[in-house]
Amino acid sequence: MDFFDKLSLYLRRNYVDKEMAFISFYYWMNPYYEFYKNDIKELQARNPMVMYDGIEPALAALKRAGKGLGRTESEFKKSSSEAGLKDFFEDECEETRPSK
Repeated sequence: MDFFDKLSLYLRRNYVDKEMAFISFYYWMNPYYEFYKNDIKELQARNPMVMYDGIEPALAALKRAGKGLGRTESEFKKSSSEAGLKDFFEDECEETRPSK
């Protein structure tokens, strides 16, 4: 999440192009945030110095950029759905398995 927090800062300061960031990082950023967002909010409630508050607005900006590139609302909803998240994390686990 630290990487996505830094990316959010770079997006907010316009150091990184939003379309490029959407193409390069949204696929990973959205499901990891969806998975950890409740943990992040609990951590922020216990410790106000914890950051990560820029990730949600960055995701909204990247979603707008994705729509500008022709992605549809149904694609975004699918990637955030329980089934979409399950598929994503199964793929992530498969990528980490040693090849035979």
